[in-house]
Amino acid sequence: MRHGITRAFWNKSENVTLSKTFTVKEKLRIDLRGEAFNLFNRTIFGTGSVNLDSATYGTVTNQVIDPRQMQVALKLYW
Repeated sequence: MRHGITRAFWNKSENVTLSKTFTVKEKLRIDLRGEAFNLFNRTIFGTGSVNLDSATYGTVTNQVIDPRQMQVALKLYW
């Protein structure tokens, strides 16, 4: 038996990094960095079950991308 053909949406996941270096003294500096992955928290669902013989045909049970994740880092150089 022939299986169904599905098309998936393209992956829209905006990743952003902001960083700033602060000089405290001549040999002392601090780097501050913030990163966000999937900044707009887009939800893109999987294509679902494509097997025509399956009882779960067309049921979507997964996501293609991870939810938003953010992190901040501080680095000290001396």
